[in-house]
Amino acid sequence: MEQVTKLLCLWLNRFFTEEEMKNMLPDGGKFISFTKMTFDNHIGGMMEIEQIRESLDFKVKIRMAQFMFIRDNKMYILQGMVSTDETLTDLSLEMKKYMPLYKLVANSIVVNDQYK
Repeated sequence: MEQVTKLLCLWLNRFFTEEEMKNMLPDGGKFISFTKMTFDNHIGGMMEIEQIRESLDFKVKIRMAQFMFIRDNKMYILQGMVSTDETLTDLSLEMKKYMPLYKLVANSIVVNDQYK
């Protein structure tokens, strides 16, 4: 069992890298950054991206922080987002304003079933 755990940790460390996260970008998404993190003893990370989405007759620019980790056969993702209908607006300052809140919420994640 210990060998399986070591292999899983090795795989997760190789998966949660900047290069792998760039491969997960949605079409038209712009990669901003990736930071490796641990969530309640689970290897994961935070990826920040920006994208312009079109719907009906309007465009919305979004900047999103995705906090993610894998447990068993599931990927858990928590998203924090800021947006504007002014597509030329720089959302980095707006994201910087809310990032402490998003990180506090992500830091509160507890996977209860691992403590049974």
